[in-house]
Amino acid sequence: MARRVVILGDLICDNNLIEWPSTTTIHSKLPTTSLQKTEGGAGYLHLLVKTLQTFAGRQELTDQPLAEALREAAVAAPQLEGGWLDKAEQVFQVWAPFPREVGVKDTVWRINRLLGSSPPKEAVAFHVLDRNPAVLVMDSLALGFLERDPQKTLEAVQAIAPGEILLKLSSVASGIPLIGEFSDRVTVVVPVKALRERGAAISQGLSWDHTIEETVRELARGISASDLARCRRVVVGFGAEGAAVFSRVGLPRIDDAPLLPRAELRAFLYDGKAYEGDGKAKRQGVTYGDASILTTALLLHLLAPQAFPLFIAVGRALAAASAVHEAGLSITKATGKGYVLDFDKQLVAIAETFLAPTKGGKPHEPADRYACAFSPRIRGAQDPGDFEPDLLRAETGDGLSYVAAKALDIVIRGWGTALRHAPVAHYRAYFTADREEIERVN
Repeated sequence: MARRVVILGDLICDNNLIEWPSTTTIHSKLPTTSLQKTEGGAGYLHLLVKTLQTFAGRQELTDQPLAEALREAAVAAPQLEGGWLDKAEQVFQVWAPFPREVGVKDTVWRINRLLGSSPPKEAVAFHVLDRNPAVLVMDSLALGFLERDPQKTLEAVQAIAPGEILLKLSSVASGIPLIGEFSDRVTVVVPVKALRERGAAISQGLSWDHTIEETVRELARGISASDLARCRRVVVGFGAEGAAVFSRVGLPRIDDAPLLPRAELRAFLYDGKAYEGDGKAKRQGVTYGDASILTTALLLHLLAPQAFPLFIAVGRALAAASAVHEAGLSITKATGKGYVLDFDKQLVAIAETFLAPTKGGKPHEPADRYACAFSPRIRGAQDPGDFEPDLLRAETGDGLSYVAAKALDIVIRGWGTALRHAPVAHYRAYFTADREEIERVN
């Protein structure tokens, strides 16, 4: 039986202004600019899911169980009726060519600057057309969809009566909706920036050990303990470099067991060779979509938890977000439209990362790039809020003999292989894996 998914939320029409290389002459002082409209907000989320479903029809996929779950899902987005792009919030952004990376000659297209936005022609309203879906996905960009009338939102969700709710939030300044009656069913995806904006003491780029400590403390004793921690599951995104997963499901997991009163850390995925924001800092231009990609991965996990485990889902989402920014967009010639930005190629690349990951023509697991700090409960901690990770020790092992063996491994294979998952800092000839040294340098 097909599992039904309903996608709702704030709608955006991205007006992409493309600045072509200047060909100005004495007769023309203005650069050539073209306009290309694309889906944003809940529309982009729906587009991602539909692209994955289309891609799931291929026969050569390396992840067939997940593809089968996707093919069987019935996805509805009742807001996306004819002409919705013209009625949605209009966002204007200018694209320009940039080097793929600093010091590299080949160029890709990324956003050069955001010009601003204009409000929608009509308020976005709930459409209660599909009741009892397996998953209700809501994309809130703080444009009024959830915030305008909280009581009406609650009544609409009660009428829809979803099995689970997947809530993507860009801001938590006004609190977390639906955490009263539906907290046991809500999975929240939120960027760490939103937590910092309301006062969370979570540092950026100091060290992964420090970031994990502060994030765990925020959910245990900070502002988020009163709302986010009451949700069934919370995923906090740290750009394309990391993500923290909190859950109220106990360990070991027992079906039908009562949920914990507060969500606790289950896993923190991180790129040991980079820190939050590194990928975008070394590449000019801006790209968006990290949170939408992560939300899509969580949706696939909810639809097929056995075929798409949480670690794999989050790891592939981070890998896809990283690849999107690195690759940027290319230009292609469209029939009757001249040259346009190739958004379709980007969507296919995301689908390949989720469903058919390969490297050098061979099957490859993108999530393998990320290390994972697991729940402090596994190490016997009585109070998970006091978690003090030691990520280097987790890589080397406890005891002098283990450290000596790892040192020999580094001599034989090099630090890049031997410390593949340990957080390190590497600046020209200087290299360290010591937490205090990393924090002093950063």
